[in-house]
Amino acid sequence: MKPVLVLFMAVMLVGCASMVRDGAIIRAQDNFADGDYADAIAIADRALNAYDYNDDQRAQLLFLKAVSYERMEDYQGALALYRYIAYKYPETEYGFRAATILQSVDSQKTKSSGQST
Repeated sequence: MKPVLVLFMAVMLVGCASMVRDGAIIRAQDNFADGDYADAIAIADRALNAYDYNDDQRAQLLFLKAVSYERMEDYQGALALYRYIAYKYPETEYGFRAATILQSVDSQKTKSSGQST
């Protein structure tokens, strides 16, 4: 009976940890949706440091930070994070999104430098 109880408790703890970890992503997204970009960044930072996320989840949180920086008009911070995400997590959805944004930025730079000559 004890081994069954121990197994049950272990499964419950793992499930609870997963809910807390996923809840941090949801809280960061909620703050972003509310326009609280600084709080979204802070929550994402705390979550990234506190929980063990897979590559998709890490890329998602980092992308949320990058877009938050962009909304706060910290374009250098946003671009640095987009570059990191595209480099570190190229096989994820958010790695692809970051690479697409970087290509768009590079395209705009090329167009604007071509117009100024």
